[in-house]
Amino acid sequence: MKRKLIVLSVITVFVVLYATNFYGHGKDGKYEIREGVGYYKNNSGRFEMKISYDASGKAYIIDMTAKAKGWIAVGFGRTKVMKDAEIFLGYVKDGKGYLSHEYGVGLVKHKAIRELDASVAGDPITLVSAREDTDITEIVVKRPVDAAGKYYKKFARGKKMEFMYGISNKDDINRQHAERGAFDIVLP
Repeated sequence: MKRKLIVLSVITVFVVLYATNFYGHGKDGKYEIREGVGYYKNNSGRFEMKISYDASGKAYIIDMTAKAKGWIAVGFGRTKVMKDAEIFLGYVKDGKGYLSHEYGVGLVKHKAIRELDASVAGDPITLVSAREDTDITEIVVKRPVDAAGKYYKKFARGKKMEFMYGISNKDDINRQHAERGAFDIVLP
């Protein structure tokens, strides 16, 4: 019994080290703010994100583009791997866009916020647009700056936040990502 516990402990340490390496801070691309808009591009060139304010200045517009034919996701404010992140996960199927607003409930597990909190029936997060071309998927999400609740992160101009991304070649949001990464950004 003691030997099994030691083996499980060693395996757990290696899994955490592995996950930490692939979900590192600031090693997965380049981020800059130009004229009030944040631009991120990962090192492989397969994922890009643009984050800006809408015309009213009361909501962020998060524009995700990936060289993939499946779901795309970004998450903000994680504590470890995916835990505690507010996640926006979208995909296009048969020409129609879909968005799921999720929360990281474990290191590699997330659930729809509406499943975690029944009072979030009128979720203020909206899908602005979605398109899928030959090899490109683009999802644009609108998130009010003042969105609040247990599963919402505080977004504010100038706030440093870590964000993570994931992309897949499948529309099934329960399938694992084909590529992922993380980066520290300052919100525009």
